[in-house]
Amino acid sequence: MLDCKQALLFLYTELGDHTTKQLLDAFIEKRAEWWASNQEPAEGDPLSWLQTLCGADGQSDARLRLWENHSLMQRIAALATERDQVQREAERRRHRKAGNQ
Repeated sequence: MLDCKQALLFLYTELGDHTTKQLLDAFIEKRAEWWASNQEPAEGDPLSWLQTLCGADGQSDARLRLWENHSLMQRIAALATERDQVQREAERRRHRKAGNQ
């Protein structure tokens, strides 16, 4: 097992100063939750609780299923096209207005 200094040096080397600080801050902020969740080993461990709560979404990123829904993708594409048209028209109006002044 790595000692604390080696572990910290590993984190700083692999993740950089900023990310390591964020990671450690997040861990320290949640220390009470980790302690409390490990007090009842007969109830299982926190990881198994999360897997049960998340179900299938815990095994794969639910956001990736967006690409499988063709009708939703068509709606998104239509909205993007409409947005582009509205932006182009707004830009034309700004140019016309700027030219009239």
